[in-house]
Amino acid sequence: MNASSKRDEAVDVFNALLLCSDQKEKAQKLKELTELLVRVPKNRELLPEFVPRLCELQLDQGAAVRRELAALLESLGGLPATTLSSAENAPYLVDALRCLASLSGDESEKVGKRALMAANALLSSAYKACVREHSAVQLERCWPALEDLRQEAAKTLRADSAAKGGHKVYACKFLESLVVFLSSEDLERLASRSDPVLYAKLKSGALEAGNKVFDEATALQDREKSSGVPATVAMVLLSALGAFARCRPELYAQGACGLLGNVAEALGRGKDGSAEGGDGGQAEAKRNALAQTLKQVLLGLVRSDKVRSFGGEVVETCAGALQSLGFDADASQARGKRPGPAARGAGQDRPKKRRRGPEDALPAGELLARFQDLVAKTRRVLAENDLQDFEGPVLSAEATADAVLANFGLDPAQFAALAAADREGEEEEEQALYRARSAAEALMDAQVGATQHAAQLSREDLKFMALASMRRLQGANLEAGATAASASPEDHQASLQDRLLGRIAAMALGNFWGEDRPHCKKVLDSLLEHILERMQRDGGHATAMGLFYAVFALGKGFRAVYDQMLMQLLRGMRRALPPHDRAMCRLLLELPTLPQGEIVAFLRDLIIMSSDKEGDEEAVEWAALGLAALRDLVFERPSLRRSCLTLSLSCAMHNNESLRQKATELVADTLYPSRYLQGDIENFALKALRQLTAKGDGVSQTEVSRHMGLLFALCVKKHDLLHELLSTFARASSAQRKVMNQKVAALAKEIPASSPAVLSVVEGPPRGSEILLLLVLHSMAEKGPLPPRLVRAVQSLHRKTGDARFLVPIFADMPKADAIDCLPKFAELPETARKTAILNAFAEDPQGRTEGSITASELFVRLHLIDEQKTGVSLKKLIECTNLCFQLKEIYNSTVLSVSIQQLVQYTPLPKLFMRTVIQTSSACPQLNGFIVNLLQRLVGKKIWEDVRQWQGFLMCATKLQAYPVLLQLPTPHLQAALNNKRMPDLRQKLCDFVKQNGQAAQRLPRTTLQALGVLQ
Repeated sequence: MNASSKRDEAVDVFNALLLCSDQKEKAQKLKELTELLVRVPKNRELLPEFVPRLCELQLDQGAAVRRELAALLESLGGLPATTLSSAENAPYLVDALRCLASLSGDESEKVGKRALMAANALLSSAYKACVREHSAVQLERCWPALEDLRQEAAKTLRADSAAKGGHKVYACKFLESLVVFLSSEDLERLASRSDPVLYAKLKSGALEAGNKVFDEATALQDREKSSGVPATVAMVLLSALGAFARCRPELYAQGACGLLGNVAEALGRGKDGSAEGGDGGQAEAKRNALAQTLKQVLLGLVRSDKVRSFGGEVVETCAGALQSLGFDADASQARGKRPGPAARGAGQDRPKKRRRGPEDALPAGELLARFQDLVAKTRRVLAENDLQDFEGPVLSAEATADAVLANFGLDPAQFAALAAADREGEEEEEQALYRARSAAEALMDAQVGATQHAAQLSREDLKFMALASMRRLQGANLEAGATAASASPEDHQASLQDRLLGRIAAMALGNFWGEDRPHCKKVLDSLLEHILERMQRDGGHATAMGLFYAVFALGKGFRAVYDQMLMQLLRGMRRALPPHDRAMCRLLLELPTLPQGEIVAFLRDLIIMSSDKEGDEEAVEWAALGLAALRDLVFERPSLRRSCLTLSLSCAMHNNESLRQKATELVADTLYPSRYLQGDIENFALKALRQLTAKGDGVSQTEVSRHMGLLFALCVKKHDLLHELLSTFARASSAQRKVMNQKVAALAKEIPASSPAVLSVVEGPPRGSEILLLLVLHSMAEKGPLPPRLVRAVQSLHRKTGDARFLVPIFADMPKADAIDCLPKFAELPETARKTAILNAFAEDPQGRTEGSITASELFVRLHLIDEQKTGVSLKKLIECTNLCFQLKEIYNSTVLSVSIQQLVQYTPLPKLFMRTVIQTSSACPQLNGFIVNLLQRLVGKKIWEDVRQWQGFLMCATKLQAYPVLLQLPTPHLQAALNNKRMPDLRQKLCDFVKQNGQAAQRLPRTTLQALGVLQ
């Protein structure tokens, strides 16, 4: 079964559930949804869609439905831990817990108990999943809902009305679980490490829940107050205190043990006088049950290693409490003493367990026969029931009940009072149900009598009575609606007037349509006007549902009347209601059937005609409402899915840009993620592109955008469509390519560079799509570092095509060795391309943006080292490259340039552009002049005059920086050559002036140097 059919099956069951009027049928449909959505693993992907909608059933009038809803939500706890712990995989967990919080305070005690039981199980599963997966994110999202549950449970626990105690038992168990789980050391480590604020929330919530249990348990210290606490509630309170102390003794041990000791003392004092009065037997039974429960709790504490390690005072308190209850032997054992024979023989008033002896053992033959009979029954059950998809244990109702009671840690016999109270509650509900059936029977009798009376009237009298009845009901309906005007439209339930109005209209159609259609139309028009009036005031949806379901029940012969009524009502709603009112969408979703052609035509006019009104905000809202209705119908009405999807797609290609943008967002963001719609949407977008390429250059840019917008939006959702986009670009005309080039940058920024689809198109791009692919890579490179696999794929593509432009987007992320190897081709690129590559690589950090990539200084040095003869790169191109570096002053600052020059000066011979670069550096960074003068002095030692090209630059740089001491250090022949240089005719005069002004420096100069200057004859 594919995804579409699975969802369709679930939608059909859900719709059938909504249409059910019988509560038992509704509950059965909920069970079917539980099996379909939760028990079958392959269907669980539908849960995010269905759980929030199922939670709306908490407002259903049937207690059986609400109770089954709680059971459905409890079954979510059986999901895998990886699902429950992930906010992405199980976003519905918040809705489920919030719904259970609402149901826990239900007016029906059985619903409240079932909700608290479900919340307890779901909390346990979520906690274990989060601890196992080492993630507390899901608990943080669910925290507001857990707070609501805690408040509801605390409210139930302290309520005086729950005399039977069953509801209080489950409230106490939930608070106990909340304290135990939220106080656990595993969760404390996880939450405090990931989010200290969350840890504070959990700790505070656990303390609040624990305080509520402590407050209720304090009543057990007082004999008079404890008499009002049901036995089952008292036993669960005592068990909860013991669980707190065992879980976190440092927080709860002293307080819990002190309170348990006080209760034990009160029970010990009441042992002699508890039998007084008429109910003395019940009081004694309750005291014994509490004593046994308290004994088990205290023994559990003293046997706990964590509690015993906390301190001897706690153990002594527990032992004293056991002694107060009369269990001296257990008290001695708690203190570490072995009970003596007298103690073992006396004071042991508890009933001994009966053990089966040889005298009452079953004969071997009978035992074997019973076992064989059990095996045969099990085989029959397995043969008749398909348990392949059932993940839980197969237990009978009795076994399940025993398991639940065992989880409480109590003796099932002690729950006799609770079971009796539950039976009383069931009898009360049955009596109430009987009274409801009696009222229905009375109404049926009245209808029979009215039918018999109507048989004696003429048809004209019947028409008059129908109109008069309808008017009276309409008045009552308006009056009832006025009193509930404060409620939201979703909260209005179908009243008796709503149902009767629809039945009267259906009766008029059934009796008089053939002979007096004007009368029938008058009845229908009156009722439709009433519905519109109600909708303008406070609702009217329930009345409309009553009318259309009644007419729908008349059969196919009245389907044309049904369709005409519906279109008349929709047009009236279009005129009478504001566009922000979603009554129309709700109506279209909940009607029994819809005329496909008429509805699609109505929505088309609503959307397109509204979009044609430029600048009208109300018209824009109507168009948005129409698109929302299309969305709902696509998901909720399988029969209209294809036609509504087609209309949505046509709106995504409409001439109106605003409508086109809204429809494209609807299709790409909402409809396309559904797998069963993806094929049709993709085919439509690709067909639109093929139509465009067939038209050639004879189309405007607006037309090109109209045909391409949807595919660009889909590429963001499904990256594999990039290949189709590139293929279209290869076939497109120049005008179409221009539009695609403009749009592709924004698209590429939405697609992660790590996507396998990007790697795939780089490894095998369609021929002719290189320009668009380059733009995609450039946009991705601007966002940040490219993945190594993608870089290698682009390098491979560059080697195949020889196109050096592919080096630009990956230059920043290439390994250093590869970047150095490709520098000759890099130098041949246009200046814009080189600038883009340098900015991508070093704009944020001159050391490069990825580990192992080339740095800004290394690039600068390697450009100087390119061999013109071997690579064929002209000196002019190299000069352009170095000039570009000097233009990018934010990257090639004084630090980078000084490092680069220090590396260049170490090469022998010096690079051709070395002195040119030094001179440019002195101009670009005057603060480096001192550094350059020292460099010139080093060059004297390297015999710079032997390199004719560098010698001329040396002289120019020294003269420019007035580095006269450096020039005076030159050997006399080379100094004489410098003085005779025709390019610097005033050099001799400047050196003479320097010598005359610095007499001491002149004294240290060689005689030959002074003679060369003419200072000394």
